[in-house]
Amino acid sequence: DSAGATYLYRTTGGTTRVRRVAGTVRGTGPQARHDGGALLFTAPGEGGDPPFLALLASPTTQPTRFGTPDGVYEREARWSPDGTRVAFTSHRDDAYGDIVVENLAAASLVTRMNLTAGNGGAGGHGGSGTSTSA
Repeated sequence: DSAGATYLYRTTGGTTRVRRVAGTVRGTGPQARHDGGALLFTAPGEGGDPPFLALLASPTTQPTRFGTPDGVYEREARWSPDGTRVAFTSHRDDAYGDIVVENLAAASLVTRMNLTAGNGGAGGHGGSGTSTSA
């Protein structure tokens, strides 16, 4: 917009009409699930919190934080081809960031697998392996 904020927009079917998603959704790097039924993106942090992953389950609803606690920087989400897993960069276990994969059940995180734990990571630091999300 004119103030420099980045918003998400959508178009439906074969139309050229473009609408802002849910009115006020700000974010970057949108990734649609293979069936188009959900969208993951990096949302800007608020009140000093870093950016985080957000899930937009429908173009008419507001996004929700994608399973991470406040204050954890996560970004660059990508859906698996079947839509059952999401890979992304997380700074939860390592300040330099790790690549993790989350298994999903009904848009909730089930298990977390850190693919770079113990491998030195980007800054020579590894994370903590596999865990179960609550």
